[in-house]
Amino acid sequence: MYLRKAPHPWGPWSEPELVFSGSEKYDWYKTEQTRKGPVNWGRPYGGYLLPESEDNIVYFTLSLWTPYSIFLMEADLQEIFGEENG
Repeated sequence: MYLRKAPHPWGPWSEPELVFSGSEKYDWYKTEQTRKGPVNWGRPYGGYLLPESEDNIVYFTLSLWTPYSIFLMEADLQEIFGEENG
């Protein structure tokens, strides 16, 4: 999942910055072992930005198909873009 920023909805847009990688291993994002073998959680999808924000923190949803789950995520824009984002 990538994030871009722009001063206006029509741009100009910044280069994409990685916010979440489905190929990285996270403590909550794992492969589980079942009697039929490992369960692949699949790739994340459906990142929807929520309108609430705090300073440089934005909130978004992230979905996984197997097992179907929706996670509430947060990202620090200052950490991602390395500057103040008013």
